[in-house]
Amino acid sequence: MILKKSLLAESPQKPLPIISLPETGLLAVRHFVSIPGIQIGAIPVAQSTWLKWVADGLAPKPIKLGKRVTVWRAEDLREFAEKLSLGTSNGGVTNEK
Repeated sequence: MILKKSLLAESPQKPLPIISLPETGLLAVRHFVSIPGIQIGAIPVAQSTWLKWVADGLAPKPIKLGKRVTVWRAEDLREFAEKLSLGTSNGGVTNEK
């Protein structure tokens, strides 16, 4: 089904919620990354990008609580987000290979 531009223009766009990080605690990835069309994360990247950064050692190390439960310390995420926003060390992320 193809929507006409006029129908798309008339549909109101709700602003996406912006997720903030708590001072302390443990957070699963879905609680701090962006989800397209759903939320803007405290770490403004998609889950796939975040997990690649973690695998490449560019983001804070996770804590495994079980086979299917992986979390990050809020303190580590806040520090990482601050570095990203300041652009000083790009949060440890570089484009170099």
